[in-house]
Amino acid sequence: MGNLINSTESLCEQLEREISGRPMISHADVVKTTLGLLCLGKNDFEAAAGISCDDGFQEALDIQKVPSQETMRQRLDKQANVFERLASASSVELLERTQVPVTALSTEHVPLDVEVFCRNHSDTNKEGLSRTYQDYEGYTPVGAILGQEEWCVGLELRPGSQHSQSGFVDFLHKMLRHARKVTPEPLLVRTDPAHDALETLVELRPHPKVNFIIRWNPRRADILSWRDRTFREGRVREPRAGKKVASLSTWVTRHYEERTYRFRLLIRVTERIWDGKGQILIRPFIKLEGWWTSLSVPEDEVIRLYDNTAKTGSWPFFRHSNRDN
Repeated sequence: MGNLINSTESLCEQLEREISGRPMISHADVVKTTLGLLCLGKNDFEAAAGISCDDGFQEALDIQKVPSQETMRQRLDKQANVFERLASASSVELLERTQVPVTALSTEHVPLDVEVFCRNHSDTNKEGLSRTYQDYEGYTPVGAILGQEEWCVGLELRPGSQHSQSGFVDFLHKMLRHARKVTPEPLLVRTDPAHDALETLVELRPHPKVNFIIRWNPRRADILSWRDRTFREGRVREPRAGKKVASLSTWVTRHYEERTYRFRLLIRVTERIWDGKGQILIRPFIKLEGWWTSLSVPEDEVIRLYDNTAKTGSWPFFRHSNRDN
C-alpha cells in the first residue's frame, strides 16, 4: 500500500502547493499517516500514538515525521475540505494510472452505481450525527462504484438528516468525470428510487456515451389506473396460476427550466389472486414498479440490468455495512 500511496506524487505536491505555510510536520505526512491507519482498520486519532515509534510504518509510507493525535485532529479539522478533494482525485488517478480492469455488462456498458446509504452510529457521540431515514442516529454518505469489480470512484460523508437528493446532482456530475478518467467505455448509471427526481434525469441526458436506469418512485401514482393500462396495452404473462405480470414502456413528457424533455418509463405490474401456496386472497395483491431509462432494449432486459446491482453486491455492500460504532 505504501508503494501505491507514494507513487501518487501529485498528492503530496498539490498539498504543499494549495495550502499556505510550511508546518514542522508536513501536510503530506498527516495525510499519509491517516491513510496508513485506515488501511490497518484504525479510524481514531488515538491510533497515531501506537505507530509513533514504528519504523516499519514510517518507512513503508515514506513519512518524515509521524504526527501526534492532537496534530492530526487539528490539521484534519482545519484542512478537511482540501484534504478530501485532493485525496479523492488521487484515488481516481491511482485507478487510472494502474489501468485496473473494468468489466462491462452484456450491453457493453460499464455500470456506475450511485447511491446514498446509512451508517449507524446510534451508540456513539460523534460529531454531526442526526436522525437518518432508517430511523437511527448516524450519517448518510453518498458513494459511487464503477464496473463489476466495484471500484469506488467517490465517497462523501453527509449528515444523517440530509435529504438523499440534496447535493446529489453535483456529486453525480463529479462521479461521471471520475468514471470517464478510468474508462472510455459507455457508462450505465444506476440509482435507486430516492433519486428519480427530474433534475437527475436532466443531468444525465446530455452526457455522451452515458445511459441510465433509475428506479421510479410511485409515491403518488394511481395503482389501479396503472394496472388497467398496463394489462390493456402491455405484454402480459402468467408465470403461475393466480399470478399475472404485465410490462409496458411509455414516454413521459416533463418540463424543466423552460425546456421540454421526453423520457422512457418502463412499468411492471404484478397482480396475485392466489398466494404461493394456492390460497385464494380476499382481495388481489397488486404491486406497481417502474424504471426510468434511456436504453432502447426490451423491458425484461432493462429490469435484468437493474437487478444486476443486487447480484454484483454493490448496493447490498452499502446497506449491509451500515453498522460502525
